[in-house]
Amino acid sequence: MQELTEITAYRLGPMHEAEYLRKQTGLQFPSIFDIEPKQSLVNMSDKTMIMKTWHLLLMHKINTTPIGIKRPYVKPLQYLTLALVENHQSWELIEQQVKAMAGKKMAWYRFIYHAWLGNRAAHDEGVRSKKGAFVEACKKTRHKELLGYLLLLFFFLLFLSKIMALLSIMRAAAW
Repeated sequence: MQELTEITAYRLGPMHEAEYLRKQTGLQFPSIFDIEPKQSLVNMSDKTMIMKTWHLLLMHKINTTPIGIKRPYVKPLQYLTLALVENHQSWELIEQQVKAMAGKKMAWYRFIYHAWLGNRAAHDEGVRSKKGAFVEACKKTRHKELLGYLLLLFFFLLFLSKIMALLSIMRAAAW
């Protein structure tokens, strides 16, 4: 049962990823869950364009495979190949779309990497126990914009606490 769950999760992940990339690049094509791309690719006449597109997708590492899984699952690559060849008759347009997909994946990986760094810093005992460690954690995770806003907020709150202290002193003096 566990192996069946792993296989299902392994296959659904790349299928959802292919669907996401199709939507993000604006390809007008049915969902990967609604078609069987293998049969459609077999019936297409332009085998050269199919093979070139397939190799371009492989070269840009568009198909994600989980670490430790050796079973090839090609439906997402078949789907993206079919969607690209059906939508574009020119090789230049296909190359542009694949490069856009690779850019989307790179941005996605950067986001996941930064989230992982943030999670690692949040669970670091030194970050939890020392003053100023939060600022150091923000620096380590390269959230410089966030750090600037947080410092601005910190100084604003410090200023606000000073004003509140002055107001309470003034109120006490007025009584």
